[in-house]
Amino acid sequence: MNVSVVRTALAGSLVAILLASSACGQTELPPARSVVDDGSTPESSEPVAVSSTTEVPATTTDPSEPSVTTPSAFAIFAPSTTTPSVTTPSVTTADVPDAAVADWEDITTSLVGIESTCGNVSFLAADPASDDVLVNIARFGLFTLADDATGWFPIGADGDRIDHRTQWIEFDPEVPPRYWVSGAYGDGVFRTDDGGATFARLPGIDHVDRVAVDMTDPERRTLLAGSHEDRALWKSTDGGQTWTDISPSLPLGSGFSSVPVVLAPDVYLLGTYRSDGAGIFRSEDGGQSWTRIFDDEGIGAPVVTEDFMAWNRGSGGLVVSTDGGVSFDAPGPSPGRPSPTLVRGPGGTLVTTFEQGVVVTPDLGRTWAVVGQPLPFEADGVAYSAARDELYVWRHSCEFGEQGNPVAPASILRATVEATE
Repeated sequence: MNVSVVRTALAGSLVAILLASSACGQTELPPARSVVDDGSTPESSEPVAVSSTTEVPATTTDPSEPSVTTPSAFAIFAPSTTTPSVTTPSVTTADVPDAAVADWEDITTSLVGIESTCGNVSFLAADPASDDVLVNIARFGLFTLADDATGWFPIGADGDRIDHRTQWIEFDPEVPPRYWVSGAYGDGVFRTDDGGATFARLPGIDHVDRVAVDMTDPERRTLLAGSHEDRALWKSTDGGQTWTDISPSLPLGSGFSSVPVVLAPDVYLLGTYRSDGAGIFRSEDGGQSWTRIFDDEGIGAPVVTEDFMAWNRGSGGLVVSTDGGVSFDAPGPSPGRPSPTLVRGPGGTLVTTFEQGVVVTPDLGRTWAVVGQPLPFEADGVAYSAARDELYVWRHSCEFGEQGNPVAPASILRATVEATE
């Protein structure tokens, strides 16, 4: 895999929105595929066989839904006039390149038919320091998208095998080939230092939602790992070789400890959910004590920059901090149901999903606009590749089919956004 410098110009084509739908099972792969039946990957650098692109089915709109109010600043994201959305105030500021959104396109291609398990297409991420786009197929590890988006290459043929359902990928901003992969229903955390050629399992924990790393330390010694649908919160001070459960220091009833954030060796944030006492917590003593600084759930991983932090909140919309995570406020309305992902989009915007599609905010959640046409499903997440100028969504399911849980066509989609004059 080639690691490239992140493109600074965000105008251009926003490509690929990925979707995933599937069913559960443990049957073997078709023999024609270049992923072998034990989940390991072959030495060949060829992608798995490519199937033809399928047309994404059109969606219908409930006439009872409110019509879209699209701020003039977002003509570049012009949605269909029948797209359902939440009416929001007009946008007063926007720093977004002029662009026009194309229809969604299916790029599931060579992943179609891989018989996985419940949650088969579990997570997709775009590397901010290269043009790599990664997707996890449960039981079969990570795949990277071909340059022309016509197929997916399995990676990690050597080293430890990723056998979980990936929940998060933490990229190292200073060492582009290095990233950490955390997941549930299997071994918890893996690390690569060679761009995914090999992975090493960090021992001692499993069933993990998000892994967070202290990027202020060149040695990357302090890590936190939040458990999947559990209270456990693990801490490591030796790069993930040993772990200690520090959740007993959390207040009783704090909920599931899914989303930790490491701001400094002893300064942490934690987003929890599924409890009346859930919210966003802060520790300034290495996890020995915690204070709830916001009383709504923090859903999915936040976007953290030098200027602000933004988190999807349990009741919908964003919760934002501009003081380094000391306090959070909810600046505006919700665009719909709470979403599990929030990412940086083109022109410094923030992008997330709602019931019928993708929405964007240029002003930290004060206003929202719909991106492109409605989706044919409710997306499980969204990702954006600045290097490719592409936006992605995906979906998974836990339905059981006659032949296990194969990846279905039109599980991964993309939409192209081209710059205009």
